[in-house]
Amino acid sequence: FSTRLTSLRNQALQSQLNPHFIFNALNSIQEVVLSGDSKGAGIYLNKFARLLRRILEYSGIDTISLTEELKTIELYLEVESLRFSNEFNWEVQLEEDLDTDDFLIPPLLLQPIVENAIWHGLRQKPGSKVITIDIALLQTQLSIGITDNGVGFNSDEPKPATQHKKKSLGISFTKERLSVYDAQQGTVSTMDISPSVTGGTQVLLLICLLYTSDAADE
Repeated sequence: FSTRLTSLRNQALQSQLNPHFIFNALNSIQEVVLSGDSKGAGIYLNKFARLLRRILEYSGIDTISLTEELKTIELYLEVESLRFSNEFNWEVQLEEDLDTDDFLIPPLLLQPIVENAIWHGLRQKPGSKVITIDIALLQTQLSIGITDNGVGFNSDEPKPATQHKKKSLGISFTKERLSVYDAQQGTVSTMDISPSVTGGTQVLLLICLLYTSDAADE
């Protein structure tokens, strides 16, 4: 089990720090510099550096607070939005009175799902592009829904085989991370993928609750 966990941690790091992502981000920063927008380049570089630091810090631990996971996702979305000239928007919707400091989840869990939404849903869609992350409590589970209004996974538009493979690997990786989490906690979490009412795709995670020590003591 420890070998499997170590392997997944390495995969998490490789997934978030894949060469294409790093090269494309640095290339985008270079383009901003060459355009003469030194302030914009500084903002972009700062966000990219902070994202890399968080990825490196969290790739070797079992769980982090939901607050920290959402901060990482926010940075990732900001970096990707800058790369795509702010072509898409996003929003995080929390259930009323939900304190994200109270709950623990596996680190870097949501990024592969958000990446799929951007690259396989929104990137090919004309017009308004939106990702919504909805978080709520369902009795003993934490519900996290990631919805996009993109082309949908049943789109007839042909896609390169490499895109299909990358999308499949991202989803499989997230499922594997959840299975390890469940094995550690003695719980059962699920991930469901379906068409969204917006015409895109929704990924729904139901994660058995794990409280932080501060929340458990209350």
